[in-house]
Amino acid sequence: MPKGLESSHASALRDQLEKLRELQYPSADLALDGDSLDVATVVAVARHGLTPHVKNDPEIQRRILQSIRVLDHHMDSGWVVYGVNTGFGGSADSRTEQLKKLQISLLQHTQSAIITASDLARGQIDQDGQSHVVPSAWVKAAMVVRANQNLRGHSAVRIAVVETLLSLIQHDITPMVPLRGTISASGDLMPLSYIAGTLVGDPNISVTVGSGDDRKVMPACDALKQCGIQPIELQPKEGLGLINGTAPSAALASLVIHEANQLAVIAQALTAFTADCLLGNVEWANEFIHRIRPHTGQVEAARNIRSFLQSSNFVVGLDTKKRTGQGLWQDRYSTRTAPQWIGPYLEDLALAQRQIEVELNSTSDNPVIDIGIYNDHAAGEIYSGGNFQATAITSAMDKTRTALQMIGRMLFSQCSELINPATNNGLDPNLVFGDPDESYTMKGIDVNMGAYMSELASLAHPVSSHIQSAEMHNQGINSLAFLSGRRTMEAVDVLSHIH
Repeated sequence: MPKGLESSHASALRDQLEKLRELQYPSADLALDGDSLDVATVVAVARHGLTPHVKNDPEIQRRILQSIRVLDHHMDSGWVVYGVNTGFGGSADSRTEQLKKLQISLLQHTQSAIITASDLARGQIDQDGQSHVVPSAWVKAAMVVRANQNLRGHSAVRIAVVETLLSLIQHDITPMVPLRGTISASGDLMPLSYIAGTLVGDPNISVTVGSGDDRKVMPACDALKQCGIQPIELQPKEGLGLINGTAPSAALASLVIHEANQLAVIAQALTAFTADCLLGNVEWANEFIHRIRPHTGQVEAARNIRSFLQSSNFVVGLDTKKRTGQGLWQDRYSTRTAPQWIGPYLEDLALAQRQIEVELNSTSDNPVIDIGIYNDHAAGEIYSGGNFQATAITSAMDKTRTALQMIGRMLFSQCSELINPATNNGLDPNLVFGDPDESYTMKGIDVNMGAYMSELASLAHPVSSHIQSAEMHNQGINSLAFLSGRRTMEAVDVLSHIH
């Protein structure tokens, strides 16, 4: 990234990329504490082999132990606690004294989505190149996020359970999680239930061990045994504490926003490149224009584009104003209004990242435990609420997907302008290398771009308008955050083609 890009979105991305590079050093260490996870760290775990562990901090141990004691006090007092001695969701009017069996029952009824035989035989990809399984990187990201959230001490999940969860990452054991089947309402119950099922050594849960050509598919119980990991026995609330949360959606959103931010900066560089190729009059990037309409993103985009153009020998209007000449006096909209076009979406991307990073360090299950005063478990309280509703992530992903579509539309227009001899300021038709009567160099790419743009536009519609009531109408509203993340990752891929 060129020097001079000191503004908020670009500088934040630069810092993120620098941190990611540092996290790939052999000496890199990731100690989770429940409060300091960020996008770069999630990407490092998911895609670059960084192995996390629990921070050696007595305060973490204290708050987790205290949360368990508060729960035990409620049980000893004969009080009702949702999901511990009640049924789940719309069945919460039932009661039970079989507290441990209830947690296993929870896993069993949420492990209900579809993985096909071909997924298991081929390790995620079927004969048509399709998959019904969540990509391994997404699952690893979800595991580190869930571990971090559970360390906050509001869930009554033992540190030993969190350490076992992290040991899956350390041994490259990845639960095979169905791609479809979560509405991200009571968190992502279904995806997390397959991860929790791995922890208990459920023989009906399949995992992959290793990567590349050495990757093998096997039952969870066999993988744990092979790697010397002791299966956990769920205590009251631990099943619920593991699976009732937003971790899969927040994890996927982290991977998405990391890519989206890079595409946004590249789009500004491509805008400068387009202006260069068209011998543009780039006074539209002049600081004065954006100072008198001081939207943060617009000012930043103009500054970034000026920086990319700084060494150009082809544009005019950057340092000295054009006074005379023939032809089109001002550049067309696809470049001239680029700062105004892309600027609001830089602001949206920055907000989306803030929403995601808050979620990475939040307690997102239900019920949640206020541990109260140290060593006085009787002073603690347990509250039923809705922190599992992942709408913050839906909001982040829907606005990111819209941003990607708008960036793509700008680049599509710029590309069309470059290829079309009626608008490309004297360049050869179709940007041919030879005789234009015999060569049509970029004509195929012109058609390709139309296909990419149509697909990208089809993905831009917000998923929040497609919500359906679920689970006995108990989950009458649900966020669809994971679906929004999936669609936005698709948009990242399509926009990468346009770039």
